[in-house]
Amino acid sequence: MADQEDQTDIKPKKRRLRPWKIILSGLMLLLLVAFLGIFLAFNYFGERFLRNYLQEKIRISSKGLYHADFTTLHVNILTGKVAVDGFELIPDTVQYRLLKTQGKVARSLYRLSFSSLSIDKVHFRQIYAGKRINFRQLTLERPRLSIVGYPDTLAAKRTKWQVVYEDLYPAVSGVFNDFHIDTVKINHGLFLTSFAANTSRQVTGEYEFSSVLKDVSVNPFSYYNRDRVFYSRDIELVVHNFESQLADSLYMLKAEEIGFSLTKSILYGKKVALIPDLKSIRSRKVNSGDLFRIDLPEFSISGINLYKAMIDRKVEISAVNLADFFIRVYRNNPPAGSIIAGKTKKKIDLAGLYTVVAKELRFIAIDSLNLKNGSFEFYGSLNDRRPELSIGTFNLELSRFRLDSLAHLDQSRIFYSRDIDLSLERISLYLRDGIHCVNASSVIFSTRKSFIEVNEASIFPDRKKNQLLQAGSHNTMLVNLPRLTFTGIDLKKIFNRRILDFDRLIILEPEVMYTRFQAPKKADPRFKKPEDFFETENDEVVYDLLKKYLWVIRGKEINLAHGLVKFSVQQNGREMPLATSSFDLDMQQFLIDSVHGMNEQGYFYSRDFNLSLQSVSVVSPDSLKYLQADRVQITTSDSLIEADNIQIYQSAGPMIFNSRVKRRQTHTIEFSLRNLHLTGLNHKKLFLEKILKANLIVLDQPSLLLKTNNSLRPAGPPEETQLLKTNKLIQTFEIGQCLVRKGTFSYDGEGDRKASYFSLKDIDFTLVNAMVHIPSRGMHDGLLKFDSLQLKVFPLRAVIADSAYALEARRNPGAKRLKEKKR
Repeated sequence: MADQEDQTDIKPKKRRLRPWKIILSGLMLLLLVAFLGIFLAFNYFGERFLRNYLQEKIRISSKGLYHADFTTLHVNILTGKVAVDGFELIPDTVQYRLLKTQGKVARSLYRLSFSSLSIDKVHFRQIYAGKRINFRQLTLERPRLSIVGYPDTLAAKRTKWQVVYEDLYPAVSGVFNDFHIDTVKINHGLFLTSFAANTSRQVTGEYEFSSVLKDVSVNPFSYYNRDRVFYSRDIELVVHNFESQLADSLYMLKAEEIGFSLTKSILYGKKVALIPDLKSIRSRKVNSGDLFRIDLPEFSISGINLYKAMIDRKVEISAVNLADFFIRVYRNNPPAGSIIAGKTKKKIDLAGLYTVVAKELRFIAIDSLNLKNGSFEFYGSLNDRRPELSIGTFNLELSRFRLDSLAHLDQSRIFYSRDIDLSLERISLYLRDGIHCVNASSVIFSTRKSFIEVNEASIFPDRKKNQLLQAGSHNTMLVNLPRLTFTGIDLKKIFNRRILDFDRLIILEPEVMYTRFQAPKKADPRFKKPEDFFETENDEVVYDLLKKYLWVIRGKEINLAHGLVKFSVQQNGREMPLATSSFDLDMQQFLIDSVHGMNEQGYFYSRDFNLSLQSVSVVSPDSLKYLQADRVQITTSDSLIEADNIQIYQSAGPMIFNSRVKRRQTHTIEFSLRNLHLTGLNHKKLFLEKILKANLIVLDQPSLLLKTNNSLRPAGPPEETQLLKTNKLIQTFEIGQCLVRKGTFSYDGEGDRKASYFSLKDIDFTLVNAMVHIPSRGMHDGLLKFDSLQLKVFPLRAVIADSAYALEARRNPGAKRLKEKKR
């Protein structure tokens, strides 16, 4: 028991704290108090310290050009987070101008402000001791950056982005040895520029944007690193409500949104419009040329090297696909005298498309450019409300497109491309004669296939507008072309030199209707005086119309099949048809040259042609002369003319009489021919020199009836038509052999007291090696010679002297037998 009590009375001994623990706890407490003290002191006094530090650092490094200030500064040394509100970098423009005059300015002058800035993971010791910036993330809210001055004119010519890029590294390197941020976020930023360009006009630009930059490094290595864009490994940029003046302030580029992603190599936009500044163009008296307006609802381009685009001003793209856009082109033709010599501005021409982007880019190169469901309008002047050309829908594919300062001089390109495939639908064109219009259902172009196809095309006149012309109505034509095809066509010559070269043109079922409203005007003095209907009318229509668009049309072969042609004149407000015919026409070596002459080849502008006319009908305006034929065939390659069932009729029908009544003798002529066969024809001499030269002429069953009677004198001279009358008839005949088979000649002198009737039937006539020249009126140098002439007429019957006597000759069948017996 005693032992147990002794054990219970023993008390445990107290543990004493070891000295090192006490010291450690004291130090930790001291450090905590010190850290809290420093933290509270830094937050209380740090804002003033950093404000003074930053202001002094910026002032010294900028040589007094900038002064910085901000509203509040929050620093958390535990988390390494810094927040700045109401920051503003204010430039000293007076000091900048002074340094600029002394040649001590190498960079542009900026004004910067933002509503707030937050930085994560700030290492203060690195900043203070090593002058190094290494942030995890920097976020800017509503920054506003503007360029208010440039050091020289060369800098002003560079893009704004390149100016900022080249100025950023020298500015940062003067304060920090290294500058790196993992991520930079910019929300609702605004970039402004304002400077005086070479035009002595104040030019401004405004860009509202949001952006995310990854792995941003501003140091010597990143400055020369071509794999980075604006010192970053990746950039995502979206510009809102974009608006900028281009091409010497002649154009305005607008967009609701434009953006790109660097790593994805995508450039996109919404509601983009390239708009010419028409007011500026009129007020500044720009020389003549074409202006472009492009409206694009949206686009997306992949495979673009954005570094070259932003830094080197070079755009190289593999493929571009655009859809649902609208293009308008305006022809700028200022009035004569409105351009003042020595004060004219840049001329807008084919190279003018490059001037749109010349300030921003050196060139644009696209391997494949596809435009789908586009619309197009062309206006003849800036004041026109109705387009001269409109295209409802077009699809365009361009290969190896390149736009630069010299691309428009490359004759191997068409619209800046090596090849083009174009399909058009619902085309409407008002021709520059002011009267005619062209419509087409569809047109297909292809430089790869050397091919053009036109479907359901028509050329037609605006009759109401034609009647209201003060100078008198123009002659008009109506052409319907259900199908037209060019093969082997050189589209690049058309585009670059206005020369239409092709291998073959096929036109199916064409319909041509020509109406004459007034007599032809005098011909162009460069060409010879028109001699006949074809040359007269085509100088007015074909030449005057085509020369406004093309200088030369040259083709190896043209085929027109199952066509219809009609010629009419306008008389007393009514359209009177004078000639109609269906036809087939093949032409070889076709040529229209508006510079060296229109008709050097012969008729139809061809070296050779094959013309087949069916159901030919021709009538004079006074309805007194009439020609009809079932078929007429002209083949120049075979030197051949053939015709079937020709009928020519000229009557002496009643006409309007004068108050003075006087009788005169008139003639009625009826001519018919069963068949005409002519070979060995020199068609050039016939058409151009009016000389009929042939080896053989055969006339089967010709019939000629002459009839005279007494008629009253008409009121004035009978109306003439170029269709049946030429200024120079055929007066020279060179014929190897002329055969007339079973011909008939009759004369009926009704009302003629000298003779009343004369008839020759079954005429067989042969003429060999004849040379006939009919002298002109008032001349006596005619010529008639031949090697041999043979004439057979059976039977012969004539009534002479008012039917008092009759002469008949009949063939006696017994005479032949008697003659044979004598032999």
